[in-house]
This record gives sequence, structure tokens and C-alpha cells, in this order.
Amino acid sequence: MDDENCPKGFYGARWQGLSEEQIDQVERKYKISFIPEHKEFLKILHAIDKKEIVEYEYDGELITEERDFFYNWLADEKEVEEIIKGSYNWMKHDVNEKSQVWLNSWGIKSASLEKRIEVFEEWFSHVPALLPLTGLRYIVSDENLKWKPIISMGSSDIIVMGWDFRTYLLNEIGNHLNIHIEVFDEEDQMFYPQLIMR
Repeated sequence: MDDENCPKGFYGARWQGLSEEQIDQVERKYKISFIPEHKEFLKILHAIDKKEIVEYEYDGELITEERDFFYNWLADEKEVEEIIKGSYNWMKHDVNEKSQVWLNSWGIKSASLEKRIEVFEEWFSHVPALLPLTGLRYIVSDENLKWKPIISMGSSDIIVMGWDFRTYLLNEIGNHLNIHIEVFDEEDQMFYPQLIMR
């Protein structure tokens, strides 16, 4: 990919994998456990050695920010800690008195905010670890699950981005890999990406 077609700031970027020892250090530091698929991902595609430069306008002013493509578990301590805590904090916030988020399995919604939080915290204590990948993308980190989904999560709004790492990566970075061609669908009268079979 040439500089013109590459996200700003990424031209010439290289992937930085983690060693087994570094993965062990990260697990101890954050008191987490990566599933085998996640470990294999981290060994090869852990993070990129450059940050994407994102520009946008806000109140008539041009804002420039640097963003990671995937979280760097060695260098982005503040961001990683915030995003790990984020899943709990966002969902807990949605249980407050103004929110409509309440699962049927939790029983009748109490008028007491304290009781609602108690019910939520008991439920959340059984949720598998949600480990961040990029942006608001998390992997559901539980070796006992048949599928290891990657989700996009903002508050209680959760979307499955892929039921395993392979599917997720094809969805997330497939457009950077030149693995699709645009195929015109006569019935819908529009183009759809189709995976190139090699």
C-alpha cells in the first residue's frame, strides 16, 4: 500500500508482536488471562509501531489526534486500564433510575437505586472478562465458550463484530488487506464486498 492510500501516519508502519514472557508480564500486571487465540494474535499483531493521525473539525477548529490501531499492552497503560474498567462502568451507569436497561432475568426492577446496583453487580460478577482490542472492541475472554466473540460495546449497546478472531479480523481490517472485490448485486442494485478466494 502506498502513502496516498494508507491511513494518515501509518505509512511504513510495522507490527510489533509480544513474546511469551511479555504476555505473561501483561497478564500478571493487569490480573487477566488471555485465551490461546488472543495470545497467538498478540504474538504477531499486538500493536503497530506508529499511531494513526486523525483530523476532524470541532467548533470551527481543526483538531488533530493520534490514535492506536490496536491497544499496545506495554505502552498504553492508562488507556488499557480505562477501557478494561469501561465495560463495567458503562453498564452500571445504564442501571440508574433514568435508564430503561433491565434484564428480565434480574426480576422485578426495584425502585431503589442501591438494590438495582446490587442486582447488577451480582450479575456482572459472572460475566466473562472483556479484554480490549481496539477502540471499543473487546474479546469475550473465556476458554470454556464454544465461540470466542469479539464485541463492540458502548454502554449496554453491544454488537458482535465476529464470533472468532479470524472473522473479526476479516471484518475489521479486511479493507486494508486487499482481500475483497466489489461485486454488483442486480437485485439490490448496489455493490457488496466479496472475499477473493485464492
